[in-house]
Parts: sequence; C-alpha cells; structure tokens
Amino acid sequence: KLKKFLLYINFTMQDSMRYMIDDCLHLYHKYITEICSATVVVNSPGQVTVSNRSNRRPPLFSVDLEVAGEGFGNLSFSTSTKGSAFETAPLDFYDSALKVTQSIIQVEKKLMVKLFWSNDPVMTSVHPTEAWVKELREEIADALVAAVKPLNEYVALYSKYTDFLNLDPAEYMQGIEEKYASSEETWDVMGIKKQIMSRLEQKSKILADIPEKINLGLFTITTKNVRLMLADKCDKIVDLLKELIINKTFEFAELANTFTLDILTQLSHKCENIEEVTERRELFSQLPLKVKEQQPRIDSTMQNFRVLDELQCKLPESTDIFRWKVLGMAKSIFDRIEVNEMELIAQANKQQTDMEEEQEAFTETLKGYKRECENLTKFTDITKVGMVSALVRRIKDDLKEADNKARTFNSREQLFGKDLTEYTQIKDIGKILEPFYDLWVSVD
Repeated sequence: KLKKFLLYINFTMQDSMRYMIDDCLHLYHKYITEICSATVVVNSPGQVTVSNRSNRRPPLFSVDLEVAGEGFGNLSFSTSTKGSAFETAPLDFYDSALKVTQSIIQVEKKLMVKLFWSNDPVMTSVHPTEAWVKELREEIADALVAAVKPLNEYVALYSKYTDFLNLDPAEYMQGIEEKYASSEETWDVMGIKKQIMSRLEQKSKILADIPEKINLGLFTITTKNVRLMLADKCDKIVDLLKELIINKTFEFAELANTFTLDILTQLSHKCENIEEVTERRELFSQLPLKVKEQQPRIDSTMQNFRVLDELQCKLPESTDIFRWKVLGMAKSIFDRIEVNEMELIAQANKQQTDMEEEQEAFTETLKGYKRECENLTKFTDITKVGMVSALVRRIKDDLKEADNKARTFNSREQLFGKDLTEYTQIKDIGKILEPFYDLWVSVD
C-alpha cells in the first residue's frame, strides 16, 4: 500500500509540475512575444514610431548609447550591451528553467532514507526536445531577432555624426588658421564667424534632433551622454574659434598701436639743429601717407571688435581703452604733429638766432686768422723753422676747418631761407698764407 501511495504521489507531482511548466513556458512565451510584437519604425534619432503593441508594458531592456574606440579616427557609436546579447539572454533563461526541472528527485528517496538507492530516481518533466517546447523557443527567438532589429537601425542613424565625433579639434583649428589666419593679409574674421555660427547651429540641431532617451519597443535607449558630448564638442570648437579671433585681433591691433607709439616717440625728440628740423618736416609730409597705409589695419581691427561684440565674447576690462587707442591712432598722430609744428617754429627761430651769433663770432675768428698770416712776415730767423712750420700748418688746418664751417653756415642759411653769406676772406687768407706755407714747410 505504501508503494502504491508513493507512486500515486509521484504521478500527481509529475502531473502538477508538467502543467505548471506548460503554463509557465506559455506565459513566458506570451510575455516575450507580446513585448516584442510592437511595430517599430525608426525615422530619425528623435522620431521613432511604436505601434500595434498588444499590451502597455514598459520596454523590457534599458541600454545606453555610448562611444566605442580610442583616439580620433577610431571612434564609433554603439550600445552599452550588444544587440546579439538580447537575442540570447531570454532564451538562456528559457533553457535554464527547463534544465532545472530535469533533476528533481522523486519523493521516495526523500522519505525512505534508510533504503539503499543505486541511483537518484528523478521525476519525469517536460523535455527541451519536445516539439511544442521547441516551437515556443523558436517563436521567442524569432520575436527577439525582430525586436532587436530596430535597435541596430537606430544606432546606425548616428553614423552621420561619426565624422564630427572623430574630428580632432587641434587639427581642425590648424586648418582654420591656415585658411583664415595664416597672416594679416589672409585674415578673414567673417569666414571664422561663419564657422562659429555653423557650429552653434550644429549644436542646436544636435540638441533638437537627439533626445535624452527614446522607446524602441523592447528597449529604452538612453542617449543623454552622447547628446551632451556632441553638444559640448561644438561648444569647445566655438570657444577655440573665438579665442583665435581674440588673439589675432590683439596681435594685429598691437601692430597698429606699435606704429603709433613709434611715430609719437620720433615726434617727441627735440630737434637740435635746423637739419633735424628739416628732417622732421619731411617726416610730417610723409606721415599722411603712412597713416593712410595703416587704415586697412585699423578698419580690420574695428571689424574684429564688432564681431567679438556680436559673439558676446568676454574680454579684459582694458579692451575698450585699447580699442579706442587704435581707432584714434590717426588723430593722436596729427594732434601731435600740430603741437610739434609750433615747437619746431620756436626751435627754428632760436636756432637761427644762435647761428647768426655763431656767424658773427666766426667772422671775428677769420679776422684773427688774417692777422696771424700777416704777422708771418716777422719770422726771418731760420733757426725757428720748427716753430714757424708748425704755426703755418696749424693755420692751414684752421682755414680748412673754417671752410667746412662756412659751407655748413651756407647750408643752414639755405634751410632757413636766407641769402647765402659769401666767405671770400677765407680764400683771401689762403692766398696770403700760401707762400709762407710753401716756404717754411719746404725748409722744414
């Protein structure tokens, strides 16, 4: 009777377990196929249509969109878990659940512990090779394959961002500098501004097109990190382009400022003689053309500052002062010229007066030379040849120096617009000196 009772219990348990496994497998099949039954149409990163869902359950899986690879040129978009894993994981649970039921020991061995058992009698359960079990498994596998397909299609949409993802900002900026900022002649601030506006537009489009997360039927895919990374990269490039404009603006503006300072430094030097006054006035005549040559640089600098204002770039507090210095470069130079002209008139008048006084002293000096030459007739002692020859040589040198000084006076008189003074007495003194010079030098 006990044997029949235990046999009854085994059959009852096996029957109950079979019905339970049957129900569980069909429920699992229903759950998976229903959640995979939605029709998913992937139109764009931000527009996915999920329809024909047989239930309102939330997506079964949550994945993140992320960047795979290392180094610019090797980066790509992928999911945190590969799509193939979602095709096999539910089936693995299906198989493992069946496998567990294949090793449940019958109740006799648990009760009749003192009997010797040569093996472990197990309960008969649903076997994985049964046709209906295999059919359910195949239907689940087909549903999963179909449900994973939209995930792969969605990730593929991000291939349009791959080039930008692999863009090296340093190489990009090098190309921009070569094209727009290799020199002052090739500088094109509007071209760089166009690049900035393009990147800002690209950022806005990225934020508008890419959602933070989206429903793909079986999946919820989170794209927030990729969205922010692409937007931040746009900001980084924009900041580099703004920095390029700022640096080049100050670099080229400094050239104009240096030109102004050089001119003002030259104009601040006091003229010591009429020659320097004349040179200064020649500089005055050249400056309008030189200032005009700087006008394109000034116009470019002002345009650069306007672009920086439009882009709302943060600049040092001293920028406004520097900007107006460049803008007022021409005025500061011409104002200085006007002041300098008044100074030159006063300096020229003083120098003319000083020259006239020097000329009067020079005339007296020439009279002294003449008296010395006339006194040479007193030297008749041959024993004094050394002294007298030295004297005539000195007078000869003095006359030569006097001749050079006379030329200088004539040159300055010409610069002052005065009639030239004829210093004929130098030649006259030279004629008086000549025979004495020849005599004493030859004797010496």
